[in-house]
Amino acid sequence: MRILSSESKHPYGTFAFSKYVEGIFHEVQVNTKTINEISAEQDYEGVVIVANVFSPSILDLNEMLNDINEGKTYLLNATEFGSQFLDTLGLSLNYEFTGSSPDFIQQTFVYSVRDFFNTDTLSIQISNHNFEPRGQTVLRNNDQLTYFELENDSRFSVIATNSKGNPVAIRMKRGQGNLIVTTLPYAFTNIYLLHNQNELFVRQVLSYLPERVILTEFYEVGRRESKTLLRYILGSSPLRLALFTLLFTLIGFTILEIRRKQRAIPIVLPPTNYSLQFVKTIGNLYYEQKGNKTVAIKRIQFFKDIMRTQYFVDISITKDSLLVKQIQNKTGVDIVTIDALFVLIRKIEESTEIHTNTLVKFSKMLDEFYQKLG
Repeated sequence: MRILSSESKHPYGTFAFSKYVEGIFHEVQVNTKTINEISAEQDYEGVVIVANVFSPSILDLNEMLNDINEGKTYLLNATEFGSQFLDTLGLSLNYEFTGSSPDFIQQTFVYSVRDFFNTDTLSIQISNHNFEPRGQTVLRNNDQLTYFELENDSRFSVIATNSKGNPVAIRMKRGQGNLIVTTLPYAFTNIYLLHNQNELFVRQVLSYLPERVILTEFYEVGRRESKTLLRYILGSSPLRLALFTLLFTLIGFTILEIRRKQRAIPIVLPPTNYSLQFVKTIGNLYYEQKGNKTVAIKRIQFFKDIMRTQYFVDISITKDSLLVKQIQNKTGVDIVTIDALFVLIRKIEESTEIHTNTLVKFSKMLDEFYQKLG
């Protein structure tokens, strides 16, 4: 079974997504807590869940609905949802089966990523007209088998459909908050998120979320508690005492042996920093492709999406003189900061390529703008 875990760098892991959200939001926490635990202990504005199956308890479900009523935003991504969740929200799912078996797909796609994306795929169409299409998100047909049946339900608005016209991402306003539900958890996995323009769908659904976000993996990986023999021993007082006695005896014996004779000191290699390897790999990719402008353009696109969805400012059609004043009135950021930011944005968009120093300067200016948003 595919485990959508932020610790996994396998094709269907979500390691890349966990790093992706850290670069977008001001504050991101990744944990394995239930919704009820999060609500009781954490200070947050939004919750993201990516799982194969989302089936919360009645306690978690009620807490989630209370959170949404009070103004929080939940983004739920799963191929299947529990009947209690669907019945409470009045939702229904439909399934579209294909002839290929999941085992066959998992055995074949690893040999060629190109073949993986060139056969039996569906494209995802964004239904929100506030977003400008700048690419296409593509998923294998076997990774997008479920969709919603809304039957003209006015409570829900469709965010995205697949190329067959079936709703795969919907949004419901409830109280002061929002609930966003998709049947595309695999769009958040490493194999899809890092392929060409596939991050388009992920970026646009994330733009509905506020700045302080929690990514909980409880509904996919549980507590990550080990179920080994050692854990059983440590859970029993007599066995735990016996184990510690044995360990102290061995330590004492080892110390005595060290005093009697000198032993060769083995060379211990430091643990491999896989996170650093990941960052270097992505960095080298952009460096070899000289992609400074690509990185800057992606940050500019996300900035524009934030302005459209949260502040209702369409940057693409507003004149500069009106744009600066309008953004100042809605965000409270001073005119000097906004004007300087847009001067640099125009320079980047009009350039064929930008220097690394320009990219660093732009990132700092954009971060400063987000900080002043509060």
